[in-house]
Amino acid sequence: MRRRMSRMKRIVEGFEASVFIHATEDEDKVLRGFGEVFPAGMGFKRTVLTGHYGNPIVKIEGRCKGRKAQEVFDRLVGRMERDDLREVTESLERKIDGSCHLYLRFCKQEALDGRLRLAGGDDVIHVKVKVAARPAKPDRAAKVLRDYLAGIVR
Repeated sequence: MRRRMSRMKRIVEGFEASVFIHATEDEDKVLRGFGEVFPAGMGFKRTVLTGHYGNPIVKIEGRCKGRKAQEVFDRLVGRMERDDLREVTESLERKIDGSCHLYLRFCKQEALDGRLRLAGGDDVIHVKVKVAARPAKPDRAAKVLRDYLAGIVR
């Protein structure tokens, strides 16, 4: 579900996304799913780690700041299902930390199929969004996001 959004002011200062790719997974497929959250053309960092049993695990991380971060966030929100946006809106106080970061998790398997759905657990694409809230307090960040999402979620 794609929606067009026009925002007058920037509410996002930074955007980070990461995903772990296990040895049993097809890296190209997971990268395509990751591209649903973080645009492939923006570049990312690839780190090879060693799992508990010595198996290789690849960590993919993408970061951007400023105007690009806002564009990536707008794109992400525009592709989310209305029910998921409603869930985010209703749970903002639990999803924002003391540094005004919003944390979201998206189902890795759904992303492989081109859909963005919120998920719990560990097999997810992690998103961390730095909210531009003045003063920089979690309750203010929640209000900024709630106002931002108000025109989208009805």
